[in-house]
Amino acid sequence: MTASRFLDVIVGVVRQHLPAGVSTRDLDGFMDRNRGLMESHIQRQLGGLLARLPGPGSASAEDPELPELWTAAKRTAANLAAMVVAAKLGAERRNPTAQERATLRGYSGWGGLSIEGAASKFPEGFPVPEARGLIHEYYTPSKVAAEIARAVRDLLPTLTGEEGVIHALEPSAGIGRMLSAFSGLGFEDLIWHAAEWSELSGRMLRALYPKLDLYQGPFERWIRERGPNWTGRLHLIVSNPPYGARGAAVAEDPDREYREKRAYAYFLRRALDLLAPSGLGVFLIPSGFLTARTGEMLTLREKVLRRHHLAAAFRLPSVKPGGREALFPGAMLVTDLLFFRARGGELPEVDTADRGILEGSYYREFPRHILGRELGQDAGDDDQTKKPRWGYQVEGEFSRLPRLVERPICAECRITPLLKELDPKLARNLRMGVMRTSLDLDGDALAPISPAPPRSGSAWTATWRSCRPARPRSPPSSGASCTRRCAPG
Repeated sequence: MTASRFLDVIVGVVRQHLPAGVSTRDLDGFMDRNRGLMESHIQRQLGGLLARLPGPGSASAEDPELPELWTAAKRTAANLAAMVVAAKLGAERRNPTAQERATLRGYSGWGGLSIEGAASKFPEGFPVPEARGLIHEYYTPSKVAAEIARAVRDLLPTLTGEEGVIHALEPSAGIGRMLSAFSGLGFEDLIWHAAEWSELSGRMLRALYPKLDLYQGPFERWIRERGPNWTGRLHLIVSNPPYGARGAAVAEDPDREYREKRAYAYFLRRALDLLAPSGLGVFLIPSGFLTARTGEMLTLREKVLRRHHLAAAFRLPSVKPGGREALFPGAMLVTDLLFFRARGGELPEVDTADRGILEGSYYREFPRHILGRELGQDAGDDDQTKKPRWGYQVEGEFSRLPRLVERPICAECRITPLLKELDPKLARNLRMGVMRTSLDLDGDALAPISPAPPRSGSAWTATWRSCRPARPRSPPSSGASCTRRCAPG
């Protein structure tokens, strides 16, 4: 662990227990003025001790020799050793020892590796790498996952639910690098739920985290089977979703509204719409989503921005200076790290303050959020399986995310709660009422005709009393919306 990381841990704890009269802005200002001096004191007094400690969230987060950066031969050997341990744990139905956990953490996936020479060494009866994984299996770099966790840790006090815990979802968990980063000091209130389609990755994840609420199967199936129980109840979603075309699981999600062709677009929209009002969604996805100017991308951005506020975005380096190495080993991926806040409903149109984002101009307003030097011309590519047009890359060394300052969210925007977030019977009654009645109270509120409030956890719960009109038996017509002053979140 470095002095900088150690200081981050301390500041994260202090931020959650600020004394009366001291605001987060006061703390941030103090840290901006004194961070350098404090880090030098910590290094001088505790440098030797810190060097022997693992980084926050992951034993390998501070290791200069991260598994994904090892040579192909070393990665292959480590993968085989981890698979043997996972197979043994499954057969013996027990949790891993400390030594076995260390071996499991050495698993880096088979992206960019050859399995021809390793196939004979796979544990008998254990899942084997899939052919598509050899091309597309690039998990979140450990140092990126650690930085995402550090940035989000300061926001956790804003996410705590009524039960005093934070329900978090990783819809494409891979081998658990996000889960590993979001563990340890400062993350005690998190309860993780995860889905992973790959049988091999799922088995490796289960071996490393035996108590995890893990669903082994496609996210679409998780949505079909568990989505109704979690809609409007999740406080945090963190994901580095698949980037290619969607596969056979497309039809498993019964809601045709989400029939996106690109996997990342589906994961982004579907997962964000599960959030509770003001919940946080963090996604690492192809850069084309934020800056491409095609009609398809404009439509996708509009769908997302009407329901979710883009709090901040950062474009990560795709290649180190001189083209020596890529952030994602073996792939020159230009990616954006996006932070969203759920609006708790839908805007009738994109907020005026978000028009530049809709048009693909976010980085014109925030040029310093490009964490490197742009090479070539951004063509708005979002298909990361192909070579970028016009040689577009972002050159730089990724070491740390800038301080996360959220863009202000519209306080007066008119928000229409989503019917799918209601209890099914209430939603059906409301639809019937909307069809057969007209606008009441100057269109200022939606009036459910059921005498009972919605179930706890829905987006309507917070608005039932404040949005309920004086004459509840006259619901408004379709299209009316609840004003922001009585909207959730």
